[in-house]
Parts: sequence; structure tokens; C-alpha cells
Amino acid sequence: GMVRFDHRFSDRTSIFARFNIVQGIFNEIRNDLLEPRISDVRPSQGTIQLSHVFSPSIINETRFGYNRSPLERTAQGVATESIRVGGLSSTQAQFTNIEKPTTFSILNATSLLKGRHALKFGGELRRVRMNVGETTDT
Repeated sequence: GMVRFDHRFSDRTSIFARFNIVQGIFNEIRNDLLEPRISDVRPSQGTIQLSHVFSPSIINETRFGYNRSPLERTAQGVATESIRVGGLSSTQAQFTNIEKPTTFSILNATSLLKGRHALKFGGELRRVRMNVGETTDT
């Protein structure tokens, strides 16, 4: 689901916040032996932005962002290890793959407007964390 909040502090200053989260479970059959792989994913995103109008030609915005896309994927094979025989269907190993990548960002930008021209400058700082692991289910 999604939630959004907007607020005007004054004619010159406003803020909005948004958070979104969904969940999906995907079941796949991987081969002729009907071995399943189940993927459970739950991405979420959040943003907060503060905007201020200094003058009709100078606008500033500051934004904080958060993104996360955790995934847990479980493969269920007929054997613990993968078995391959030439000319036949191979089996898949049993394992669980866990990924929890997360990104945080903060941005500040100022826009200058002059006639038909617009100039925007600022910067963004971003932190990316890749949390990945795999287990063997025995």
C-alpha cells in the first residue's frame, strides 16, 4: 500500500512524505522433475521533501530517500546437491538465498529561473548497502 502526506507551512514552504510497500510471492517450477523455487519479495520506498521559495526566481528543495528490496528465494530440490547426467534433466540443489539491499539518499538542490532559462545546482549523498547471504538447506 501507499501513504502520502502533504503540508503547507506557508505560501513559501511546503513538505511532503510518501511511503510505499508491496509484497509478492512467486512460485516457479524449475525443471522436468517439478522442483519448485519460491521467491518472496517485499520492496519498500520512502521519501520526505521540504521545498522553500526564496523568491519567484530562487527555489530550494531538500529530500531524504529510502529504498529497500528484500528477497528470500528458496529452491527445493529432490536432493541436497545438484545432480547432472548428460541427456537427462538435472536436479537443483536445495538452498535459500537472502538479499536485503538498502539505499539511503539525501539531496539538496537550488533552482534559479531567469526568463526562459533555468539553472539547477546541488548535490546528493547516497549510501548503498548490499546484504546478501545464501544457506544450504540440509
